Amino acid sequence: MQREYAYVDESLPIVPNFKVGNLNMVYIGQVQTSPTLIGFIEGAPPVPSENLTRPYYDSATSYHEYFGASSIALSESKDVEYQFEYSDYETTQLQSFTANAGVFGQTKTSIGTGTPFFKITDETFNNTYKVGAKVNVEHQDGETSGSMLSTGLSTSITNQLSLRGNWEPKQPNNEDYLNPQVGRRFLPDNTGYALVVSLTADLYSLQIESPGEMVGKVVVPNTEIPPDENIITFPINPKYIKNGTLDGKVGLVNDPDYPNADFQRGSYFNTSEAYVLKNKIDKQTKDAELAFEQFNASKQGRSKDTNLSPAKAIQAYNFDEDYARQSLVNKYVWTADGGLYKEENQAMARTQASFSGAYNLTFAAGPSTETETAFFIGVYSSIDALFGSQINVSVTKSRSESRGFGLEASVTGDPTLQGWEPDADNGSGAYSAQACPGKVNAYCFMSYYLAPSTDNSEALLDTVIDDNWYRFSNDPNAIALRSAMIKNNKAWRVLYRTTYVSRVPPHANNSVDQTVGPLVDQAISVEDNQLLIALVQTELGTHLPTKVNLGEAIMQVFKPGKGQSVLSNYLPWWQAFIDSKDPQDIDTFNHLQLDTLELFVTGFANGQLTSAAQQ
Repeated sequence: MQREYAYVDESLPIVPNFKVGNLNMVYIGQVQTSPTLIGFIEGAPPVPSENLTRPYYDSATSYHEYFGASSIALSESKDVEYQFEYSDYETTQLQSFTANAGVFGQTKTSIGTGTPFFKITDETFNNTYKVGAKVNVEHQDGETSGSMLSTGLSTSITNQLSLRGNWEPKQPNNEDYLNPQVGRRFLPDNTGYALVVSLTADLYSLQIESPGEMVGKVVVPNTEIPPDENIITFPINPKYIKNGTLDGKVGLVNDPDYPNADFQRGSYFNTSEAYVLKNKIDKQTKDAELAFEQFNASKQGRSKDTNLSPAKAIQAYNFDEDYARQSLVNKYVWTADGGLYKEENQAMARTQASFSGAYNLTFAAGPSTETETAFFIGVYSSIDALFGSQINVSVTKSRSESRGFGLEASVTGDPTLQGWEPDADNGSGAYSAQACPGKVNAYCFMSYYLAPSTDNSEALLDTVIDDNWYRFSNDPNAIALRSAMIKNNKAWRVLYRTTYVSRVPPHANNSVDQTVGPLVDQAISVEDNQLLIALVQTELGTHLPTKVNLGEAIMQVFKPGKGQSVLSNYLPWWQAFIDSKDPQDIDTFNHLQLDTLELFVTGFANGQLTSAAQQ
C-alpha cells in the first residue's frame, strides 16, 4: 500500500512512492455477481408479535424459542422417465380348415323383345343357385416373448423460509415497552427471500501486514463455477407489510409504522385485494375446466386431426419454457385454543411421447378341393386345409415427464393468552389470572403463489423491497440486487393477506368509580422566584416574551457565551457549578434551563408576568 499526494502548487516538493505497509490478501468467502431474479417470497407467514411474549428470554436454551414459529415451503417435483419395450410372437403350429357343402339348381328364363304388334327375338337366361353351410376351424400354437427397460430421474425442489427475529430491547420498566400490557415481545424479522441465478466471485480483504487492519476489499470472478441458484435476502418495506402486526396494531396499540390503524387497517390486512387475487386464481382454474369441456375429441378423431394445442394450453405446467403457469391460493385459520384449518392446493401436469415400429408376417399353405354333382338337384362341396406360421414383432420407446408443485405454510405461534407480570410473586414474575387484553385468539390469512410474470418483478422493486436499503446500502445483498436482472423479467411471487383478526377485549367494568378530573394548576410560584424573574426581565428588556427571546435572556442570566453569568453575582457556588464537567451536573443544568423556560412561558401566557414591551 502506497500513499500519494497531489498539490495544486507545483512548486511544493512531492515525495513519491511513500510506502505505508505490505498488504495481504485474506480470503473471506464468496459473493454473487450478475444475478437474474427467478422468484421471491415476501417473508415468513404472518404472526402476531403481541402473542410472542413467553418470558423465558433470559435463558440461553430458550432465547430462540420462536425461531420457526411460522414457515413457508414452495415445493416442486420433476420426474422424467425413459421406457423401452419390445414384444415377439411366433407360432410353432398354424392350422386352418375350411369346408363348404350344400345344394344347387338351375332355372331357365325366356324374355322376348319387340313392339306390341310383333315379336322380334326371344332371349333365354340360365340361373344357378346354391344353398349350403360353411365351417371354418383354425388352430395355433405359439410363444410370446418380450422385454421392458425403464430408467428415469426424480428431482425435488423446495424454496423454504422460516421465521427469525430478536427480542424487543429489554427495558428496566415494563411501561417502557411499545405495548406495556403484553410486555416484552419477540420481534419477527421483516425479511424477504429472492431466488436468483448468479455467477460466483471470491471475496478477499486487503489487510496491512502490521497491525492487520483491513483497508479494502477485492472481488475476483471465479470462472470454475457456472451460473447457479442462490438466495438473496432483503428487508421488506415496513409501510407495505410488517411481520409481527397482522393489521397495523400490536394488541390494542398502533404499530409506529401504521399510526392510523384504528381507522385504516395496515400491514397484511387488505381484504379487497385478498379476494380479488383469490377470484382471479379461481377463474384460472375454471377456465381450464371449461377448455376441457369444449375440447371435441370425437370430432377431431373423425377428421384425423391430431392437434393437441388446446389441451396443451390449459396444462398447469409449461413444459416448453419450464415454469408453472397455474397460480395457487391456500387458506389458514389459527386459534389459540389449538385449532388449525388448512385448505391447500397442489397442481400437477404430465406429458408423454412414444415411438414404435412393428413387423407382421403370416404364412399358410395346403391342399384345396371343390366338387359339384347334379342329378335332379345338384350337390356341391369344397375343402381348404392350410398349414403355416405367424410372426408379430413390435418395438416401442417412450419418454414421459411429470411436474407437481404446491405451497404449504406452517404456523405454530404462541397460544398463551395470559400476560406476564414481571413484578408479581415478590418480583419473581408470574402469569396473570386473566387473558391479556389485545392478544390474538384467532386469525385467518391466505397465502398465494402467483405464476411468473413481469408484474411480479416490478412489484418487488416498486412496492415490496425497502427502497432506502436497495438504493443506498453497502450490504453485499443490496449491491447484488442493484445489479440483478429484475425489470421486464418473469418471476414468481409468494405473498400473504390476512382477512380476519380476533383479539382479547379489554376487561369490562360495569361499576366504574365516577370522579371529577383534577384541575390543572397553571399558576407559577412568583414569590419564590422573585430574584430570578427580575434578572430575566432585565435581560429581556423591551423585547417581546417569545420562546426565543426568553431562552436568550435565561441563558444570559445562567451561562452566557462570553463573560460572567449574572446569577453568579448572587450565588457564590454558581460559577463552579456551570463550569463543571461532571455529566450529572451537566444533565441537572439542562433540566433547570428547560424548567425555567417553561415557568416564564406559562407566566406570560396566563398574565402573571408582564414585560416592558407589553406595558
